[in-house]
Amino acid sequence: MQGVVIWREWLLAASGLCLALLLVAGITEARAERPLNEQPMYGYDAPKTNAQLAADAEFMEKARDSSDGSLEASTLKAIALGWTYFGRGDLATSMKRFNQAYLLDPAHGEAYAGMAVVVLQRGGSTDEAYGLFQRAISSPILTYTVHRNYGLFLMRQNRYLDALAQFDAALELDPEIYGLRFMRAGLLDELGRADESRQEIQRACEGANRSGNYVGRPETDMPRATCAEVGVPLD
Repeated sequence: MQGVVIWREWLLAASGLCLALLLVAGITEARAERPLNEQPMYGYDAPKTNAQLAADAEFMEKARDSSDGSLEASTLKAIALGWTYFGRGDLATSMKRFNQAYLLDPAHGEAYAGMAVVVLQRGGSTDEAYGLFQRAISSPILTYTVHRNYGLFLMRQNRYLDALAQFDAALELDPEIYGLRFMRAGLLDELGRADESRQEIQRACEGANRSGNYVGRPETDMPRATCAEVGVPLD
């Protein structure tokens, strides 16, 4: 289905987060020119001074939940802020927040996935980003976002089967993300699985109708046309 492939490319280009994973070149910066807190994992756990270690300990103590002493809420807040600053184009602060999440809980995969996306947006190497994504998916705590972003990265490397596996893992965690189903349909089409691709488009269109959040947005002409093509017109 030609429409599926066109729709997949359109959706990637339309998404700010996905766009970061499509960059061929970005703002290339030498790692040595950035402070440690703007490098992944603080310079990949480069040795810290006593003053830096003391500052880390103080930060973590302040971050503990007063009710149970955990760091979970602060970790999730740091991750959310990482994506917020990324969306604003403030890559330095975005990396700082993902580093804070890593400091608070090294077991949370989304911290590494966030670092990987920032590295790509900066124009860093795909090898470095790949290593960070590997850390992300090997972590005990995984989220929909980890699998989706890693899948997008793999898709741009033309590793369609591997990308499909990541999209499947993401949809297991959140089956209602219809936008990802459109991209999954595009991958199936690339793999020559046209019937499955059409079925996935239909599921995506049904999900879009349930959510209704495409209404009134000027960029929805393509999904409307695609959904009409597979017999599930958008309401």
